[in-house]
Amino acid sequence: MRKWASSSPVSVGVLLCVAGFIALFLAWNGAAAKDFVQGQLPYVISGGMVGLALVGCGLTVINVQAR
Repeated sequence: MRKWASSSPVSVGVLLCVAGFIALFLAWNGAAAKDFVQGQLPYVISGGMVGLALVGCGLTVINVQAR
């Protein structure tokens, strides 16, 4: 049980990174379906920014736990 408790924050960081990449993929997929820029911007702003934020938070959690 102790080993799981010590690696739990790293698992959370990896899950945040995976969720961020999923959000980036969904944003890209939604923007690719539109053929005009005004239709692509909502996908880039909502999905792209949220995806980058999740990846950044996940990498920060992993980095803090590694040190």
